[in-house]
Amino acid sequence: MPDSCLKLFRFAAGHVNTKDVSDFAPADPGYADYVRHFNTILESHALPDKVIFETTETIALTRWTDASAYPDPIRFRRFRTFTNSVGLALLATGTPRALDINPNYTAVSLLEDAEILGDQDLLSLLSPAFAETYEALNTTNPHDGDTAFLSLAQILLVYMGRRPKEDLPALANRLMAEESACVSRESNDFLWGCTVYDQLHDRWKELVRKYMPPNQSNRDLALLRDALLAQ
Repeated sequence: MPDSCLKLFRFAAGHVNTKDVSDFAPADPGYADYVRHFNTILESHALPDKVIFETTETIALTRWTDASAYPDPIRFRRFRTFTNSVGLALLATGTPRALDINPNYTAVSLLEDAEILGDQDLLSLLSPAFAETYEALNTTNPHDGDTAFLSLAQILLVYMGRRPKEDLPALANRLMAEESACVSRESNDFLWGCTVYDQLHDRWKELVRKYMPPNQSNRDLALLRDALLAQ
């Protein structure tokens, strides 16, 4: 497993237990299989050898859940961070069918939960893990619109103080280049039109509004923010 994703996975696993898995696994007919699958991952501290239905379905359904629906939303967010850390690591390792997990949704869900948890250690672990996953995906799927969202995630982490400010111009230029090179486009909307996975765009935009200041001395960064929030 890539080193940074392994650190994130182990950190996230260290904040959950088997009761969390049984309390928060999706409550549908596959519940018992989801619990069994993720308890195996938790107790072994090892990723599954292959991506199966129980992997993708648990990650996906948990991602859509409103944390406030639970009496202890913090515990739920820790559990969701764990499931998403599994997803990110599988994407980074190039495990077959891992792209079904989707880097776009995985990144924003991890960012949102880490920010609400206020966990600075978690935010610091996200930065190298996102970079590692980006490099892996960009090697195997260049010009993929969903991979470009990992560049946006890293830009936001600069503004959140988790990456050096000196990285910002290069990351912004990279995102602009990726957006223009996107090979499959759903609409002409900047970046958001580069993916069919569009149901979490509002969460991305909320983070952009919150962390990218509207008045920036760097013209390219100001234009990037305006383009991201134009729609």
